[in-house]
Amino acid sequence: MAIEVRLEDERGNEQAHALDTTDLLGTLARRDPASLTRFRLLRYIDPYGDTVFNGLQAPDLLQDIAELKTAISDEGALAFLRDLETLVARCPEGYLLRFYGD
Repeated sequence: MAIEVRLEDERGNEQAHALDTTDLLGTLARRDPASLTRFRLLRYIDPYGDTVFNGLQAPDLLQDIAELKTAISDEGALAFLRDLETLVARCPEGYLLRFYGD
């Protein structure tokens, strides 16, 4: 299972994407949901469905990603978090970040 993240404009056109091939977010949400409760937004990612964040939520999402990076040692997972961080930083008002679960 993997979660794909897409940066989309207001019409749903994909601008960029990142794929969580390590299934970091899905694994955390399925196996240990309590581990995500400390995060403002990452705790709401649905590993089985879709989750949407807007540009106004980007600063909180960036904080969550920075905090999660300090707790992860797997290089593949860290690479995904860096890609995700880049997408979130590019998410201006009017754009959406869509997390597509399995």
